[in-house]
Amino acid sequence: MMAIQQAGVRSLTVNTCFPDGVNAALGKIGLAPTVGGGNSDLLIPRLQKTIGEALHVPLHNITITLIAHHFHVVSLVRNGSMGGAPYFLRIRLGDRDITKELNLDHILPQSVKHFPSGHLAHPYVASSFVKNILCMINDSGRITHAPGPSGLVGGWPIRLSAKGAEILLPEGIDMTQGILLVEEAQRFDGIEEIQGDGTIVITDQAYSIMKEVVGYDCKKFSPEESEGRAAELIARFKELRKRVVD
Repeated sequence: MMAIQQAGVRSLTVNTCFPDGVNAALGKIGLAPTVGGGNSDLLIPRLQKTIGEALHVPLHNITITLIAHHFHVVSLVRNGSMGGAPYFLRIRLGDRDITKELNLDHILPQSVKHFPSGHLAHPYVASSFVKNILCMINDSGRITHAPGPSGLVGGWPIRLSAKGAEILLPEGIDMTQGILLVEEAQRFDGIEEIQGDGTIVITDQAYSIMKEVVGYDCKKFSPEESEGRAAELIARFKELRKRVVD
């Protein structure tokens, strides 16, 4: 992102590395990628399929509007629930809001019942990124979902084109409410806050676990520190592997 800025060109970019947090941190210092991919976007087609099958309607008649975070996906896949973190979900059948008519406690876990783990999930993640790339290359203006649009925390409903990502807020929630929602949700993922200079502050719980288990003593770090911090973290995990596995 710094290279793009220094080159003085306008380039649409898709960040594949934890866009729910990275895009927001980079956005604080004027280096926001256009959009991310994967994460909460992976829930959209699965929810459409699950609801379409339950109601015996074509899945393209189901519209999912979701404001959520990476944490929600992990919690849903591992634990069968959204983990107590706040999110916004609206489901429409045609023009009719059917959200309250559905048993979301059943629908949500059912939608990820056969979600693959590890490297087997990579093709699904990749397809999300390819979708976003094609939207921008083809200037499709497609209404879709993506994490980290325009430097925001979490995943949002957007219109994606050669102009970039336009946030599409549904009725019932405004931008301030949406931002507060995903900033609260990111705490469940171990991020207390992303400060104005891009510094990422880790929650006390996540900090304590990482220090005790991995030996990684880092309460906060700036984007400028990220390369060194990443190298240290990799080294710590290699040491942990030797202790536990070898």
